Amino acid sequence: MNWNQLGYLCRLFLPSSNLTSAQKAQLSSARHLRIYKCGQPDSSLATQLSAHIINSSTEHEQQKLALCYEQLPSTIDYRGFEYKNKVSYLAVVFAIFIAINVIYQLYVIPTFVVVFNDYQVQLNSSFSYVTQFWYVFVLLLGCLFITTWLSAIRLSQISNLLKADNSPSIFDFIIPQKIKRQHIALIAILEFPIKGLKENSDIPELDHLHSCQLHGLDISKEFAFLVKQKALELKQDANAHLNKLISVLTIVMVLVIALFLKDAYQPIFALGEIL
Repeated sequence: MNWNQLGYLCRLFLPSSNLTSAQKAQLSSARHLRIYKCGQPDSSLATQLSAHIINSSTEHEQQKLALCYEQLPSTIDYRGFEYKNKVSYLAVVFAIFIAINVIYQLYVIPTFVVVFNDYQVQLNSSFSYVTQFWYVFVLLLGCLFITTWLSAIRLSQISNLLKADNSPSIFDFIIPQKIKRQHIALIAILEFPIKGLKENSDIPELDHLHSCQLHGLDISKEFAFLVKQKALELKQDANAHLNKLISVLTIVMVLVIALFLKDAYQPIFALGEIL
């Protein structure tokens, strides 16, 4: 179940649909839901919310949830988090760097060593560093790249609300606390029409929706507005954090490549002086 399919399901259960229970059941079958797949990724959270609508004990409860969740497809823009092109480009550069390094270590350096031994030429220590410790630079870039890649995947799951809860992941240690708190708050807001105000909640949006509900206000519009506001804030902060990681990785990669080229060309210049 994705967000488009949830929106369609909500339209079936709106008071204005005037459909019978049999008609709703028939129109909510997998054959009809597939029409709204449209390449959008499945969300266990959307699946969970749809189950609450279908399994509600009363028609009134179904209609109330449908009114709240109807606008979620236009509120949650899953296309707004783009990272694959940037990370893929860095992956290609990283792979090329490793390939060049391996070729240089296996074929170029041994040739230079033989030539310089024949001519009894001494190079400065930076050349030996490239020979002995090149793997350190590769490991450093590898760790940064893996961190960036895992962060991108986790941030995409969080900002696109693909998970049904805010349970921790083994990769959450690389996600800032601010983004984690925003995700928890957004999940709580999405569950408010079902669970209401949670005890000891420190999320002001929940208290606001609860107060509006107590005063008899239809919260469906306020609920949709708050979800949109918090989802946009979460996505912006997630994108900003990922862009910082990509910038750090790019800078380190450029510095490492520049250092490698500087030291790699040193024996070539020395060879030119000999000849």
